[in-house]
Amino acid sequence: AWIVFVPATGAGLLIVAVLNINNLRDIADDAVSGKNTLVVRMGFRFGQLYQAGLVIGALVCFSLFVIMADNRLASWLFLLAVPWLARYVWMVFKGGSPAGMRPLLGQTVGLTLLTCFLFSAGICLP
Repeated sequence: AWIVFVPATGAGLLIVAVLNINNLRDIADDAVSGKNTLVVRMGFRFGQLYQAGLVIGALVCFSLFVIMADNRLASWLFLLAVPWLARYVWMVFKGGSPAGMRPLLGQTVGLTLLTCFLFSAGICLP
């Protein structure tokens, strides 16, 4: 069924966020070495906005799936990750330089895992 692509897109957006935070961190080196990443082409500020959009887009996808396919209270379990995700997005904007993105790479991976785990657990709970 087509509906399974909605949460898959949400998980994919979070995975792209891992790649994007890496590109934000390495923007200077990538520009020097000729890597034409999206962040190099569009700039650091765009990369920060894109990062926020990826996180928000993932939450929208997970929410749409719950509303359309499985509207039970347990299915909203992934919302427990929202405070951490909001703080993370704030930190992306606060760390206004590529060096400020270094500690966020690990957090991006951890939050991706946490959010996807909570979403999956919520869907599996009776």
